[in-house]
Amino acid sequence: MKFQIHGILTITEVLEDIRNPLTVSQRIEAIARGDACEVARKNMVINNGLDVIRALIGGFQGSPTVGGSPYSSSDYADMCVHKMKLASYVGTPPAPAATDTALSGVEEWEGTVDAVTLTVSYTATAGAPSVIFSTIIPQAELIGVTLKEEGLFTNDDTLFARTTFSKEKLGTFALQFDHELTVARA
Repeated sequence: MKFQIHGILTITEVLEDIRNPLTVSQRIEAIARGDACEVARKNMVINNGLDVIRALIGGFQGSPTVGGSPYSSSDYADMCVHKMKLASYVGTPPAPAATDTALSGVEEWEGTVDAVTLTVSYTATAGAPSVIFSTIIPQAELIGVTLKEEGLFTNDDTLFARTTFSKEKLGTFALQFDHELTVARA
């Protein structure tokens, strides 16, 4: 059986200063009220991200490698996605490539599971379950910075997925970034 992983980054401008990510239904309601607007961008799961998935599915049996480095079952926690990083870039950042290993620009924000600045949630849609990684940049932070790249990283800083966009952070709103990965039959 074949399967596909589809990824999308949704950036939501929220006119209020929020601390916890909006759920999908809350985002829809905020957009309907005019309190939020959103931009969605497709992303690429990088070759190293595919290596991570392969090792996790195989339960670390045998000799899995990620980016050419061997991993064992004791490395399980390091291989899970734990970080979302956002970067600025002068000009237009290069499009995501399967061989990417890092963001191209200057890192401006890092949401992490450990620091509770990155939350993880799951959907149970039949035939297309997904995992959603969410982080929020509060109203008062990164004012005037134009963000152009986003990446999901494992705990050991292996780039898992990357996308590009252009969004200036204004002080009049908070930004919520939701990176959703959906697994479906091919």
